[in-house]
Amino acid sequence: MTMENFKMELINKIQTALGDKGNVFFENRTIKDVPMEFLSVQLTQENRCCATPLAQLYQLKQAGLSISEIANAVTTSLVMERNIDKNQIIFRLVNASENEELLKTVPHIPFYDMAIIFQCTIFSEGSRGFHIISQIQMEQNHLTLQQLSDLALKNTFRLFPCQASPLAFCMLEELMASKNATLKDFQEFALHAFYSKEMPILQTTCKGYPSGSAAMLNLSFLSKIADDMRHDLLLLPASEQNFAIVPYTKGTDKNAVHQMVDEALAVDDSPILTRYVFLFNRATKRLGVFI
Repeated sequence: MTMENFKMELINKIQTALGDKGNVFFENRTIKDVPMEFLSVQLTQENRCCATPLAQLYQLKQAGLSISEIANAVTTSLVMERNIDKNQIIFRLVNASENEELLKTVPHIPFYDMAIIFQCTIFSEGSRGFHIISQIQMEQNHLTLQQLSDLALKNTFRLFPCQASPLAFCMLEELMASKNATLKDFQEFALHAFYSKEMPILQTTCKGYPSGSAAMLNLSFLSKIADDMRHDLLLLPASEQNFAIVPYTKGTDKNAVHQMVDEALAVDDSPILTRYVFLFNRATKRLGVFI
């Protein structure tokens, strides 16, 4: 969907939801000397205007949210514009180079080739959405970047527990759910499952969270897996939804690992969160780039 089509559909849905309580329009503003387009909502009864960077909303569409979900998130966030629920602030990891415009307007922490941003979980009409916290909202709620980080560390893995499942189990679930799976597909799965006993691969995410790769920020969770495997861990390049973990030993062929990753990235058509392979050190409980 083009940006123009997105804009028109979004503004129509938000205006319909607001009715005569507000007016929706687009406007250009300059933030830190950078001209940007905003979606603005003028609340007529409260004499209040709320604005959200359009690029930020478009990022949600590209991440898989429907326009209805985005419109619902915008209207719901009008209520929390002045008062963010601190118990719902969570982490989200994004690819830094692909979100340069977004990062100009939101509080964030650089993290290798990614950035840690902050979202607030919102609930409306039986559904759940996520609202990215802007620089303006952080200031209006008298929060610092450190406070956001502390709150997100407290909330993210409480609301969305980290989980790691053998990749073979995940592959079998996908096969069982596919109507087009063939006998050959199941035979290839069985072969993969047999050899994976020698090199167990875990698919890792935060349960129920579309940005589940935030699990790599949970060092206590990674430490438990490392202790269970009795090895350091390699974290393989991720989508926003999940990443893979394999044990790292002294006999691990580094060139083979990087070649495997390059081949996987070349054929995977899902958006890439990071191109780095990370090494979690079991002894120091620290995460670094695997070189």
